[in-house]
Amino acid sequence: MFALAAAGAGGVVDRIFGRDNSSSTTSATQTMPAAQTPPPATTTPPAAQTTPVTPQPQAAAVADPLNGTWVQRHDAGDEVFTFNNGNWTFSYITNGVGRSVENVYRGTYTTGGGKMTFTVTHYHSAWTDDLAGNYGIPEREYTQSQLEAAIRASERGKTMSEEEIRTLIGSSFSFLGTFDYSLSGNTLTLGPIGALTKR
Repeated sequence: MFALAAAGAGGVVDRIFGRDNSSSTTSATQTMPAAQTPPPATTTPPAAQTTPVTPQPQAAAVADPLNGTWVQRHDAGDEVFTFNNGNWTFSYITNGVGRSVENVYRGTYTTGGGKMTFTVTHYHSAWTDDLAGNYGIPEREYTQSQLEAAIRASERGKTMSEEEIRTLIGSSFSFLGTFDYSLSGNTLTLGPIGALTKR
């Protein structure tokens, strides 16, 4: 009886809301059609267009007209300057008096406004003040700090004050400076040094 009452109640509810019990049962069991999947695209997109890049010619580097070897001849020997794109060396080649020393000085230079400025980065201990012989250090090129350390460690250097050592080394690295210069063909005129000829 309980089951019938429940069934009867269900029928009343269906009628109140205007539902047809038989049709609702049928519709609950119907299968909805599957969603339609669009077919895959068959059109291939056009390939990206590329524009060929034409390499531009590089501007030729302008050689420094100072580049090369410049010589000032003397009876005793030749003073030789070599310039190479901002770097320079000075050597002395003897004609029999004294001794030849390659790369007495080495460093960098700049030019502008008719002036040339020299900076010394290396000094050779065998040059005229003969630091090698006087202080018992090896004959070679030194930076300023290397030369200071070598002199300070030498027997003679141990008896010198720091001021004396700095003054000695400073004079070795103060060669040249800023000079007027002019260039005409194969002749370089360099301040108080005078004319040098390109070799």
